Amino acid sequence: MSKRVITIGRQFGSGGRMIGKQIAEALNYKFFDKELLAQAAKDTGYCEETFLKADEKGFDPFAYAALGAIPSFGMSFNRDVLTNEKLFLLQCKTIENIAESSESVIIGRCANYVLRKRPDVLSIFICDSYDNRVNRVMKRYDVTEHVAKKMIRTKDKTRSSYYNFYTDTDWGLAENYDMCLNLGRLGEEKIITLIQKACIKL
Repeated sequence: MSKRVITIGRQFGSGGRMIGKQIAEALNYKFFDKELLAQAAKDTGYCEETFLKADEKGFDPFAYAALGAIPSFGMSFNRDVLTNEKLFLLQCKTIENIAESSESVIIGRCANYVLRKRPDVLSIFICDSYDNRVNRVMKRYDVTEHVAKKMIRTKDKTRSSYYNFYTDTDWGLAENYDMCLNLGRLGEEKIITLIQKACIKL
């Protein structure tokens, strides 16, 4: 079966977003990264900033306390509180709608897990060596090596926490993806070719 949706998980600084963007252009697929949040806002009627604040962030007990909500098995006793968990569920619905309505590349947001039961989804995880990631972050954000390393630690920890909390499995674990690809070892061109071939029914 040809793959209609490609999900891409990625280490921070690994070039995963760049790869996803190029794959979408090569296959003429729609591309969703932050665009997914705008679509979720449109679908639900909430402002985009609401989704941005919760974007790829896990459970925050302090937020619950401040809002007067009590978490229980991922839900809140206060049904009027718009928690990160409720936003995640709304975002999941948007991901499912995207998969139903268009050929797309979706970056992050646990999309591989949300769509795991669909046979027309190809799930990818992009990684790279630590040194390559540091150099890429320094160049992209025009920051020092020290700042780049701190950004990588923070972003990877946040993404891991988010994924692990909502999926009850481990971020970056090979068995959760169809393909795990190292940009530094394979190179951009080869990775794009591999993903394109994997999407086409042979």
